[in-house]
Order: sequence, then structure tokens, then C-alpha cells
Amino acid sequence: MASKLPSPESKEPELRIVLVGKTGVGKTSTMNTLLGRPGMTKLSASSQTTECIIEEGEFDGRKLVVIDTPGVMNTKRSRDQVKEDIVKCITYAAPGPHVFLLVLKPEAFTTYDEDVVEIIQRIFGKESKNYTLALFTCRDEGELDDKDIQRSFISKNVVGHHSFDNTGKRPTNQVAELLEKIDKMVEKNNRGHYTNEMFEEAQKVKDQEMKTVQPNGMTAQDIAHKTATVILTGTVGEPLGRLVLDTVEFVTGIVAKFITYIITMGETSSGPAYSDVNPGNELRGCCLDTEPELRMVLLGKVGVGKSASGNTILGMENVFPSKRSLSAVTMKCHVEKGKIGEQDVVVVDTPGFFHIDRSTENLVKEIKKSISLAKPGPHVFLIVLRIGDKYTDEEMEMVEIIRSTFGKNVMDYTMVLFTFKSRLQDTDIEEFIRSNKNLHDLLLQCNWGYHVFDNTSKTLEQVTALLGQINKRIKTPGGDFYTPEMLHKAEIALRKKQQDPKGEGAQAKLATLRTFAFSGIAIGCVMGYLAGGGQVTSTVAAALGGVAGGIFASVTAGLGILAKDGIENCITK
Repeated sequence: MASKLPSPESKEPELRIVLVGKTGVGKTSTMNTLLGRPGMTKLSASSQTTECIIEEGEFDGRKLVVIDTPGVMNTKRSRDQVKEDIVKCITYAAPGPHVFLLVLKPEAFTTYDEDVVEIIQRIFGKESKNYTLALFTCRDEGELDDKDIQRSFISKNVVGHHSFDNTGKRPTNQVAELLEKIDKMVEKNNRGHYTNEMFEEAQKVKDQEMKTVQPNGMTAQDIAHKTATVILTGTVGEPLGRLVLDTVEFVTGIVAKFITYIITMGETSSGPAYSDVNPGNELRGCCLDTEPELRMVLLGKVGVGKSASGNTILGMENVFPSKRSLSAVTMKCHVEKGKIGEQDVVVVDTPGFFHIDRSTENLVKEIKKSISLAKPGPHVFLIVLRIGDKYTDEEMEMVEIIRSTFGKNVMDYTMVLFTFKSRLQDTDIEEFIRSNKNLHDLLLQCNWGYHVFDNTSKTLEQVTALLGQINKRIKTPGGDFYTPEMLHKAEIALRKKQQDPKGEGAQAKLATLRTFAFSGIAIGCVMGYLAGGGQVTSTVAAALGGVAGGIFASVTAGLGILAKDGIENCITK
């Protein structure tokens, strides 16, 4: 039975629409489509919206007020700043928005997508769900299966969904269809809209959750500092006492940096160090001979095209299962072999980062297996990124996990493989790379090693070009690849970091040094004052004694920390 359409009289004369979502999902493009100007958004790896933007237009005689909000996960702004900006949309959409359009890309959902939904609901409250529709962009690249959407977590957080083609290449009635769905939702909400009262209630709930008990009491460092300050003030006066404290603090800071350097110096492992790397130039010292076998590992987020790239490299159809889905397809490491020209090629596909139903710990455990599958070790890790996607906190965290899992020198064996070449159109790839500083920095860390793929093309040239780049990066035939020994060193470094995930160990070491230093100042100051023969000499002796006592105590404590760390390392190994 057909659903009942809202009558013309029941339609709101003005629709207020707020666009929310992750950075790079197509919110601004959606605004342009709604206002009848599709295809205007510039291709960039950086977010184009840094504050709320309100624009008005008409569709079929109805006024549309569209508010575009900054994307969550914007690398240029903190989450708190983004939240503050998003809150402003309530003012811009006064007396209240009829609909929140949660803009999404039709790809495998990640934990970041869940975070975005949670953040938005924390800002606007759980009741905002009744005023939310999911809007999938990139309709031009294929339709989603409704059953796939219903099985996903997003169906529990919205009242409906719609798909958009923001390219403007295919004229459709997609805007009219979307407005019809919004009208049905408005009618279901008793022709109401999200109100300021709902927002204020959501803020009360959030404020209540954020109330925490602040810790009280003084630490040993505080007590030592206060004691030293009191003794210095009583013996040498406040100005000279301040100078003594500043001097000892300066020396203590140097001691702390020296300790950190000594402790971390052993964590960096040796690997190929390329120098004088310039964008666009060939790497120096590279051998032009090809390896008899080339081994590579594909890494990246869910849905970026790792499996499709593996199929393209090997020139095989679906040897790595690949399909458009809101769920991850690859769940385990998968190795396949082929021959390109005279060279044997081994490709290891890995599960995607940030899968909703998989912890990072479980993922890391699985992708480590890629090293043994590519034994004796991969020549290159290919980080797969999609052209057109924004380079956000999500990508930055992924790279950091790769570094912590395989070690800092893993970047010497890493290249970036960009997929969806067709999205470039008239944009130069290096212009796209330079549009985001963090993406540009990643390429520099990879010694400007990158390649661009079109996985819909069957041409062999793009594959041979990629293999040519990898071969050039291999300095010595048969000898330059990532090894299990490097992974072992990385695991040791990671264990140490996991024991102190927030750097509290370093802070504790500095606190220990400062406590000893302040105690040394107090003792040295008293001894110097007592050793002085008169008023002036006692003051000078107290100041000198404080400086000497503080520095001596700080250095002694530093040596003790180094000795303790050395003993712990021996036990660990």
C-alpha cells in the first residue's frame, strides 16, 4: 500500500535544514545541491568549512534555509572548538531546525562514524534522533542496498535515509524526493521542529555528566617547593630566593631532557635513511635492478580500496574479495601471488582500520601476521588513501598506529597509494597533496613515495609504474626489506609505551627530580646560612648553598633514575 503524501497545505512554507557529519563527507557539496548549484566544491584534502555557514534559496516555491556546520574530526580545530561552532547552528536556524541531515559516505562504517553520531547526540540530546535523517553522498558511484543500511548502527540513530549525487552530472528529482521525506518526518513530529528547550535540556544532561570531583591535597613536589620557598625567603629574601629557584629549575630541566634522550636513544632502530629527498625527484643511491620477488603489504581504513588495489596489482578478478558495502569485507590477512613481467609479486591484503566491531588491539594482532605472510619480509607497505577524502584525525591516528606497531623506521619502507584516480579530473595530484599540511608531511616521511591508481582500469601501465617506483626504492638487491627483527624491536618499544600511555612516567621522573632539587635547595640553604660568619656572608652562603644543594640533588636523582631504568631494561630483555 502506497504511503500517504503530505498535502500541499500541510507542507511548511519554510524548511530549516542543518547539515552535520564528519569532515570530508560532502556537507558543503550537499548544500550546493540543495540550493541548485551542484559541482561547485573544490577538490581538497583539507576541510573547507571551519565555521557555521547559513544560506537561503528556493525550491518549487518553498524557502530553504540551509546551515552547513564544521566537520567533526577537523585537524585544524579541536573537538571542543568544533562543538562550539556546531552549537551556533541553533541560533542560525531559529526558532529551530526541522531536520538534522547526518551526511555520510556510502562506505564501511568506522568507529569514528560512531563517535560522530555520539558527539552530535550529546550536543543536541537523544531527542534529536526524531529530527534526523541520514543522507548518503556519492550516489553517482553506485546505490546502497537498503538491507545493508538497516543492518548498520546508523538505522538506530535516524528516522530515515536518502542518497544524493552531488556532481550534477545526472539531473534527477533527488532534492524533491528528499524534501518529501523531510515533510513526512515533520508531519510525524506533529508539524513541529527541534526547539531551544530541547537543546537546553541536552546541555543540562551534558553538564551533569561532566561534573567531576577535583583532586585535593599536596604532592611531595609541592611540599618540597613550599619548604624551599619559605626557607629561601627567610634567609636570602624574595628576589634572590627567586633567582636561586629559577637557576635550579633551569638545570633540572636540562637534566630531565638528558635523561629522556638517554632512555629513548636505544628505541630507534636502524633502517635505510634517504637524504636530500625532494618532491618529484628520484631517490638517490637506488638500484635500478629489479628483485626476483617483490613483496608488499596493503594497509588502510575500511573501504578505501585495498582489496581492489590488490586485484589491480595482480591483474586478477576478485582474488581479494571486494564490493561496495557499509560493512568491512576483509577480516583476515590474505596473501596472493602473481607474476608481472619477469618479476614475481606477493601481495598481502589486511583488514581495515577502525572497523566498528573490532578493537584496535585485535586489528594490530592480525596485521602483524602480514610480516610472516610476506616472508622473509615486505619490501614496501602501501598505505591506501582515497583521492577526494579529507585527511583528518582518523587518517592521522591510523598512521600513528602503523608507526607504533611496526616502529618509527617503518616509514622508510612505506609508500602512499591513492585510489579513485578519476576524482582528480583537472586537479593535479601534487596540488591535492599540498592542500593538507598533514598529508603533505606524510608524503615527506615516505620520501615522497606515492602512486595513483584507477581500479576500474585494466591497463598494465599503472601497475608496472608502481613496481618501478618500488624497485627504485630498494637500495641493495635481496637485502632491503622490513624484517621480523624490526618488528620485534617495535614490539619492545610499544610495550614500554603501553606501560606509560599518557607519558606519566616522564612526568613522574620530572616530579622526582624537582622534589629532590627543592629538598636540596632547602638543605643547602640552611647549611650555607649556618656556615656564614656574618649577616652578609650568611646570606651569600645560603644562596650559594641552595644552588649547589639543588643542583647536586637533581643530578644525583637523575643518575638514580638512569640506573633504575637500565636495570629494568636488563630484566625485560
